[in-house]
Amino acid sequence: MKDYLIKYQPVFYHLINNEFSQNRIPHAFLLVGNNTEKPLNFLAMSIICDETLACMKCNDCRKVLENKYSDIIKSADLVEYNPLFDKDNVTKEIATNILNKWIEKF
Repeated sequence: MKDYLIKYQPVFYHLINNEFSQNRIPHAFLLVGNNTEKPLNFLAMSIICDETLACMKCNDCRKVLENKYSDIIKSADLVEYNPLFDKDNVTKEIATNILNKWIEKF
């Protein structure tokens, strides 16, 4: 995954690498556009992993890669498993609203 990010998302990779290596992890990230799943997974692993950046070998990194880390919720997953919505017609705004309402319950 690192090689993919270095090749196709070099600005993102170097930003994350610099911030994490200096222990200046921002409180928020906003990724917009297509093909954000790999950067998001890398970012999640980097935050969770005991290494400086995602090692992709430890138990936590593997859970993120396998979509089994219970603290990570993707808005697309909420839409997919919600029987009230037709997933083909749901916009990102609706998905965000669903996520916000779900978070409010807890």
